[in-house]
Formats: sequence, structure tokens, C-alpha cells
Amino acid sequence: MIRKPQNQLPFAPIGPNAKAAALYLRHELRLPYRKIQEAMSTLFGLDFVPASSLGFEKRARKNADPLYEDLVSKMRHCNLVHADETHWRQDGENYFLWYAGNEDVAVFHMDAHQSAEAAQVLLGERIEGLLVTDAYAAYNAIEVSGRQSCLAHLLRKADELRKELGTMKKPDLDSTRFCNRLIDLFKQACAKKLPWSKKAQTKLKNHFLRALDLICEKSLAFAKAETLRKRLIPGAREYTEVFTFIESKGPPTNNHAERALRLLVIFRKVCMGTRSDQGSENISVFSSLTQTAKLQNSSVLDLFSALITSSPQQAHGVIFDNST
Repeated sequence: MIRKPQNQLPFAPIGPNAKAAALYLRHELRLPYRKIQEAMSTLFGLDFVPASSLGFEKRARKNADPLYEDLVSKMRHCNLVHADETHWRQDGENYFLWYAGNEDVAVFHMDAHQSAEAAQVLLGERIEGLLVTDAYAAYNAIEVSGRQSCLAHLLRKADELRKELGTMKKPDLDSTRFCNRLIDLFKQACAKKLPWSKKAQTKLKNHFLRALDLICEKSLAFAKAETLRKRLIPGAREYTEVFTFIESKGPPTNNHAERALRLLVIFRKVCMGTRSDQGSENISVFSSLTQTAKLQNSSVLDLFSALITSSPQQAHGVIFDNST
């Protein structure tokens, strides 16, 4: 059992290492403030009120904010960007946590809205590379070099409709067949090894589009299946986006973004969200920095130490190993 040190100095100031440790507990291990207070007191004999952690965050934000803006700029100029959003709670109100990133950079943004304007706050008006998202219309406001609609979302939707049809006394057989064929096609596309030559890529993409045309050629009696079919016929926006990954050699799904958001969804359930704009901004900024540091195989604790004791340049060096 770990006990408090017997010779601790009462009212001693909290040093930079302890502040960095508290930030680590909050934004890497994602503990509530009261749990941080308990852990620091039990493990190290350091007693402070939960609100002290907010003071540590305020100090670290002075160095973190410029680095966060740098991450946003880097993300917008990447060849590949995944984007997604999920619900959040701020002071009892509905908010939204947005994510944009890839295997090198992660950026989170908290917003009161789930709108095209909110998407542009994070992504800007243009993404230089391929943007991978679900079919949510807010992303249509972003000008992109290419857009991939997540096939995993379409697979789940088709499977949900197939299961719903299976519960009906008289299911529409054409709709059931449509769902089955669509699932098979998208599974084949996700599993396909992509060719390297541009000519072969175009040929493969056209092959899948012709197969999709055949699946979607007839209207369906089941209204939900017909709605999905209309999303995937020539002339519909999503029709041009389901197989973009073949020629761009990007991913066919948005699973990366869903994984990036999952830990913060758990954090939201543990902490019940945040209470203020400042608290929400802290989640956005420090989650972006910690996630990027892990993607770069850098030390999150060293990052927090640099944010507390040094400069944005030093913290940037910790994340990116002094690269530019």
C-alpha cells in the first residue's frame, strides 16, 4: 500500500513535475478533477483543491495555443484527412466534438453547432487532399481535391435495413436482395488490393460503378431501402464518392476518425462533459496535442512538462522530434 510521505512540507508549492503529472492524469488518463486530487494526495502527499488543476491548464495553455494552431494548419495541408463529430455536453447543453486528422496529426474542436459553419471552423474552406467522412451534409461546404464516403457506414446502414426487413411478416424481397448485394459489393471493394497503375485503377473503379448501377437500377417498395438506393444512383452526390479511394489510394472507411473519438466519448461519460467554454477548449487543445504526440511516438508526459516550464518551440520539438 502506498502511503503519504511522512516528511512532506505543509503548504509547499506544487512544482512543475507535479503539475505536468496532474495534466497527464487529466488529458491522457482522462480522470475527473476530484480523482486527480485524490491520486496526487494518495501517491505523493501533494494536497490541492480540484480547481488547482484548472490553474495548471491555464499555465500550460499559454504555450499550447500556438502549437494547436500549428496542428490545425498542418492538418489542412495533409494529403489525407479523416473527419467526424460526436455529441458532447457543456454545462448541461448539447455541444459537438469535431475531429480531423490522420496517422500523423490529430485535431479536436468543440462547437455549439453541428453545421457547415462549424465544419469550416475546423477544416477551413478547403482541404488540399482527400477528405474521408460519412455522408453528413455539413462536410459538403468544404472544397476538397477528393471525397470518400465511408463504406463502413453504408455497410452498417444496409445491414440495419436487412435486419429490419427480416422482422417483417411480408418483407419486400427486392429490398432484401438489394441490401444483400450492396453489402457484398462494398465488402469486396474494402478487401480489394488496389493496383498501382492509373489505368488499372480507373478500370477497377468503373467495374465497381457498373456493379453498383446494376444493384440500384430498380426502385424499391420499402421506403428506407429506396432512400438508400437514391443516394447511390448516377446524379446523386454520394455516387461519385463511394469509390474515390481506388484512384486516390486512400482508405475506403472512416474508421480512423471513429477510433480517435472513442476515448473522448468514454471521457464524456465519466466526466459528464464540461462546464464552461474554457473547459471545452482545454479538452480540444490538450487532446489534440496528446493524440498527435502519441501518433508521433513522442512522450506525452515530456510534452506536458515542456508546456509548463518552457516554450511553444520546445513543446513542438517534443512532439515532432525538433522537425519542422
